[in-house]
Amino acid sequence: MSVKENTDLAFVNVRIERNSFMMAAHFYDIIIGEGGIQGYYMWRNNDFRIPGYHHVVDYFKRVFRGRKEIESAVEKHEKNFHISFDDIQGVVTYRDHKEIQLLSVNEQIYFLFRKFEEYDLFVAYLENKIGEKYFTRDNIDIKDSVYI
Repeated sequence: MSVKENTDLAFVNVRIERNSFMMAAHFYDIIIGEGGIQGYYMWRNNDFRIPGYHHVVDYFKRVFRGRKEIESAVEKHEKNFHISFDDIQGVVTYRDHKEIQLLSVNEQIYFLFRKFEEYDLFVAYLENKIGEKYFTRDNIDIKDSVYI
């Protein structure tokens, strides 16, 4: 099955933190389908990007990726990942920060969305798929730990 055929939801340039400094956070395209969640590395926020040129390059990356089989698309870059819904051990969300912490059998990944609409779509789909493994901090009053 190709990436395009398996796409229920797609998100562009989602900031993801995986075992790296936040300053060098990576931006991924996230594809959600019946097989799980796929992340395709696009760029790092401390890369030099030429306006216009890199947007065209990103467009062609997405077009060519959509035609490939999921396994070969994930293997194309070492930072790409695929997490099946069965491998998810838990998800914690926090709407105020548009943040999702996902714990899989292999690693913990932080998703940071730019828009609330995208965050809400991702969370609703994920909550429907994983059920009792979903937790939220939205109904808890979190106090600041540092007072200045």
